Amino acid sequence: MDDDPDRVTGDQVTTDRVTADRLRGRTQVHRGHTPRFEPDVLAVIALGGMIGATCRYALSRALPSAAGRFPWATLITNLTGSLILAVLLVVMVERFPPSRLLRPFLTTGVLGAYTTMSTFLVDTALLIEGGHALTGFGYALSTLVGGLALAYLGVSTTRRIYRELMSATGWIAFLLAAGMGAPCRFMVDSAVGSRARGDFPWGTLVVNSSGCLLLGALIGLGMSGSISPVLRTVVGTGGLGAYTTFSTFSFQTIELAESGKLGLAARNVLGNSLVGLAGAVVGLVATGAFR
Repeated sequence: MDDDPDRVTGDQVTTDRVTADRLRGRTQVHRGHTPRFEPDVLAVIALGGMIGATCRYALSRALPSAAGRFPWATLITNLTGSLILAVLLVVMVERFPPSRLLRPFLTTGVLGAYTTMSTFLVDTALLIEGGHALTGFGYALSTLVGGLALAYLGVSTTRRIYRELMSATGWIAFLLAAGMGAPCRFMVDSAVGSRARGDFPWGTLVVNSSGCLLLGALIGLGMSGSISPVLRTVVGTGGLGAYTTFSTFSFQTIELAESGKLGLAARNVLGNSLVGLAGAVVGLVATGAFR
């Protein structure tokens, strides 16, 4: 009988290794044994691969690059894929029980097919061989550095968010705030749009400028210690993040420009940027963040 309480047994070492491997996302395959390929797992990976490859192809068609030009589509694909994969792995591996189908579907299938190492390296070789060495090395450096930086950002930020919310109650409050922010945006946009005349998207301007004002005030209160980091995350990231909208602003600007209304498009860009910035400053000043 072993009376040393600090001695680590073989079973404990094995358990620790299994736990560590699970947190790193590794699958244990014993030497000398053929891995089992289960049909349903392969099926969801294949389905995910179809989705991911289709998204990558659609992006490459939306941002085509001629010979000798910077391949923006592949760069964007690999950078966004690195960020999303890092976030998903932290959420699924470190925070939730193992998922037999969801994890391989999203990570190995969708994101594995969405990102591409082969196209990245072939693009780099073609640029260098075609006499565009500066573009080629710049593309390679931005892809490698950007991908690693965004992967690190995804892991560290997701873990920090979990630490701030800490509990299931915090996550429920976060989701409820986000669930309230989006409908509030819809109602404000609809109410303003029904009263406005002309083609200018007044509803989006009112939504974004009011959201910037409120977020500035919230951040100011957080900087002064008047509210907790959890409340700031719930209301700011959850509620006001869902309330304001950059995508709708961008789409409406492009829509105005394509219809020949360049003046309205320019006013939309300047209006959302300047009025939103002014609102944020007013909120910060009102709560004593700027002295």
